[in-house]
Amino acid sequence: MATNIRLSLIVILCKLCWSLQRDTVIQFQRSGVVGKVETVEQVLVNGDSLSSFGKDVSRILKAVLLSNYSNKTLKMIEENIYNTMKKEHKNQYMRVWECKMSGFQVLVLSDRLLVDGKDFLSLDQTTDTWTAEVPQALTLKQLWDRDSKLTRRERMQLHDSCTELIKEITCEPNKRPTEAGMDMMSVLAPLLAGLAFISLAIASFLISNKQDPTIPVYPGGVIGSIVHYPQNH
Repeated sequence: MATNIRLSLIVILCKLCWSLQRDTVIQFQRSGVVGKVETVEQVLVNGDSLSSFGKDVSRILKAVLLSNYSNKTLKMIEENIYNTMKKEHKNQYMRVWECKMSGFQVLVLSDRLLVDGKDFLSLDQTTDTWTAEVPQALTLKQLWDRDSKLTRRERMQLHDSCTELIKEITCEPNKRPTEAGMDMMSVLAPLLAGLAFISLAIASFLISNKQDPTIPVYPGGVIGSIVHYPQNH
């Protein structure tokens, strides 16, 4: 019975620690309108715009949004959209690079091109080739697939930039106290929960060993006695 109690505690501990871990989603976006020179760049962290940042963060953003996104790439996108899409209106396009992070570790990377809010091309990161989400994207897919070295370099750049960015924004000295506190709690909460349950597991084991072997011990009974029925002093 004591073994069952300890196993139950371990399961609860694992579930609690898992639920307290917080994933972070970082999105780099660059959008424009076919026929117009201007583009709009922004970075979202868990859906919120990253509007103010220091020079180190600015360097990271430039590496993803500008350095790897040449005028040649823009021209290829606009020409393909102009030649394949209906011209009833000015088509809008957006390149979206995304990282899903757990702490400082990159879990998932994605790279997509959207046209008028719908998926147009998406990167298969296992093969560094592109998937045409609509028939109109086939020509651009073939062009981009020819330069697999560039695609691979951009993917690696995105991976490194996301890792650098999450470190910068979580360690910036001028972060608001509430944000810093939340980051600290996200780290400490699983550790404190783990220590608490480990302590209960040890206490349960020690107490169960002192029980009369002829008296049955039910799962939760030992811990219940600790919580609800403290010993009289």
